Amino acid sequence: MSQHAPKAPPDTYALSLALEQGHADPSPAQVAFTKLIQQIENKRAQLTEWQSTISNFQQKYTLDLLPILQAKNKLKAAFVLRLDELYDAKGLSKRERERLGDMILELASGLLAQESNPQLDAICDKYRPHDTHPRLNERQAEILAAMKAEFVEMTGVDLGDDADELSYDEFIQRAQAHLDEQHAAEERARQQRNEQRQTKRKKSAKQLAKEQKDAEDAQDIKLSVREIYRKLVSNLHPDRESDPQQRARKTELMQRVNQAYEKNNLLQLLELQIELEHIDPASLRNLSEERLQRYTKTLKQHLSQLNTEKNQLEMEFRERFSISFDHLGYNPNPANIMRLLAQDIAAHQNDLHRMKYELDEIQDVQSVKIWLKAMRYRDGY
Repeated sequence: MSQHAPKAPPDTYALSLALEQGHADPSPAQVAFTKLIQQIENKRAQLTEWQSTISNFQQKYTLDLLPILQAKNKLKAAFVLRLDELYDAKGLSKRERERLGDMILELASGLLAQESNPQLDAICDKYRPHDTHPRLNERQAEILAAMKAEFVEMTGVDLGDDADELSYDEFIQRAQAHLDEQHAAEERARQQRNEQRQTKRKKSAKQLAKEQKDAEDAQDIKLSVREIYRKLVSNLHPDRESDPQQRARKTELMQRVNQAYEKNNLLQLLELQIELEHIDPASLRNLSEERLQRYTKTLKQHLSQLNTEKNQLEMEFRERFSISFDHLGYNPNPANIMRLLAQDIAAHQNDLHRMKYELDEIQDVQSVKIWLKAMRYRDGY
């Protein structure tokens, strides 16, 4: 994920203003060109805001939230060990012991999903429902049966005639194998459909004409970009400058020109021309309608690329920090990200205080009984 905001061209506004000045009644091509420049400027600002906000988010996440999450996991591990020590203590009813075993397995499994821990893995194996495990009980059997039924209902996969006899580990292995096979079959079918569709599809005369027109426009734009590039290079070449400071300045500008040319970035080359005073407003206003239309097509592609970059940045951010659309919506404002993080930090800090209190309180069978009762009321059973 990109950490640095792109350098904002200084003359985007000047480029837009150059086209607006001197035209009481601008042509449709001039209006479209000016509108696209403004849209690109807005999209650049959005992208820069996203990059800045994500950088701030990562810093605050690392410095403020991550230590709290790590402290919570340490407390959870200590909590699991404490509950495991009290599991066989006298005074717990059969139902309470079953409930306690379920809670230990749930907490330990959650920790193992984040980080390996041999001690917690042994505890999980101790309480995990196995067919031959001495701790297997009715409650654990009910949970395993419900997991199998839910899997079959959601996926439509047939686990086989011996599904009821599968242990937890056997069920997980078989379910994963079925899902992998199902995914592979769907992918093969999708590729086959695409191949058949491409084989059957024949391009119409209109489609062929459009492709030819697009190719011609792209070639014309490429030539126009090359023309602007050559003019800039001719005026900027550092080797022709004797003054060291000017040579350094022109070297930096040449790098920007080369980058814009490599990306076929027409807008940035035009901006550089204005910045270097190699083009004046009158020249821009007198561009032919045909050239403006072709420039507009290139700028639309540039705008689309900026939008894709912003969406990709947002998607990677969501995936990295597990932020769902329910948290920020489908068209989020970057300003809401820091507010969401502050809320998470406060919530996790409260959890940490509560967990410390609970760990200090649970010291014997009586305190375990009270805790289990509180958990039962909290979970609704």
